[in-house]
Amino acid sequence: MFGMQKVKHTFKILAIAFIAVTLTAFSCDKDRQGEYTGQWKVQSRASTPKGVKVESTSKKIDPRVLPEIDKGLDRLFEIASKPPYNYKLKRTHKDYQVTLFPRSPKCSTPGMITTAYQKAFDQTQWDKDPRPGHTALCFAGALMVQPGMLPGMIVVDNIGIMAEIVHWEGEHNVLLYHDPIKFNATKGNHNHPLLPDGSGNFAPEVTRTAVWTGYDGKEYCVLPVK
Repeated sequence: MFGMQKVKHTFKILAIAFIAVTLTAFSCDKDRQGEYTGQWKVQSRASTPKGVKVESTSKKIDPRVLPEIDKGLDRLFEIASKPPYNYKLKRTHKDYQVTLFPRSPKCSTPGMITTAYQKAFDQTQWDKDPRPGHTALCFAGALMVQPGMLPGMIVVDNIGIMAEIVHWEGEHNVLLYHDPIKFNATKGNHNHPLLPDGSGNFAPEVTRTAVWTGYDGKEYCVLPVK
């Protein structure tokens, strides 16, 4: 998730994923929109009002997305910098990069799709590919560590969930840089939010159970939703 020049990116990623429940079987059709392979072409770049660098695989970035990205980080930073966490944040908006990736029409909720085989989900209600030994799963975001160890993420290009996804992906970023013990502890089964807010400044959080699974040397945090 930057400029008009097309650039291929390959990143090691940790992912927070939303798995969409659907009765529609995955098919090998010609429409591969929203299919995540670990590589993409950057076609446009922008910055949020607070300086987050944004790139997209689309030729145009919807300007309405930009303040939603700031909103997600604003909430995260407020929670993380206050008790009981009290993190002295070393990375702020201007250090972050967000990559926007198109939604797959195969996902019933906003998400990208990956066909990388996930044994734990084969033939489950989350699997859109009916063939044994093949999986097609939807996810909404992934943590990316940029060159130079700056924080970032790839998220599905959807205004409605942008602030929420950026907040949750950012949780992993904050822990990676400020609390590596907790970061490693949450690489097993865990619930989001990783940093629950106890101040009363925000509406009660929706708790979501997540599990980690591996794919091609990368680790994914898979978050099923119904």
